[in-house]
Amino acid sequence: MSYIKKYINKLYLRFGYKTKYIYAALFVLAACIICCFLRFTESESENGSIKDYNMSQNTAVISDASAYDGTKSYEEKEENICVYVCGSVNNPGVYEAAKDARIYEIVDMAGGMTQGAVPESINMAGYVSDGQMIYIPGEQDISSGGVTPAGNSTEMSNVKLININTAGVSELMTLPGIGESRANDIIRYRTENGGFGCIEDIKKVSGIKDAAYSKIKDLIQV
Repeated sequence: MSYIKKYINKLYLRFGYKTKYIYAALFVLAACIICCFLRFTESESENGSIKDYNMSQNTAVISDASAYDGTKSYEEKEENICVYVCGSVNNPGVYEAAKDARIYEIVDMAGGMTQGAVPESINMAGYVSDGQMIYIPGEQDISSGGVTPAGNSTEMSNVKLININTAGVSELMTLPGIGESRANDIIRYRTENGGFGCIEDIKKVSGIKDAAYSKIKDLIQV
């Protein structure tokens, strides 16, 4: 402050009666400084608002990405199938697997085959389908004639044939490729048409064509 007073006194001695102009100039200078300060403060406030907005946008993007990942994981899980494994395996039961899984993978999930299993009686490289029952035969099954080696067949042989004229929904669903909806279609058809005259008649059911029929023809009877 003393420095400013000295400076003003010096100006007064130099300019004398023109001091009022000096004060006016100082007032204008002070006003300019205040305006600059206010503009700087306003600019900082705007920058802070922009940063907050960007942070909120980034948070929204991350939330959307997380939601997408959750949806994607759920959808991927929905593509899995359930298969029942029984017979000569260490841990028989129902297993969830990828829709393009093969028989040998399902057998591994069930703990592998037991001693005395006959793997050559089935096609271990065959694909599985939702609701399929996979029966791994043993030596006793082969010797008793209950199961015939399947050679190049892609499906498992089963001792008990399913009667498509009397089987319920749960029993029909043990057939490869037959889910709950298709099982209900089979029951609806036989009810409306007085049953099946032969196993080939099952191809008259909506959704069961030659490819599906070839998978179940050795497992059904009338």
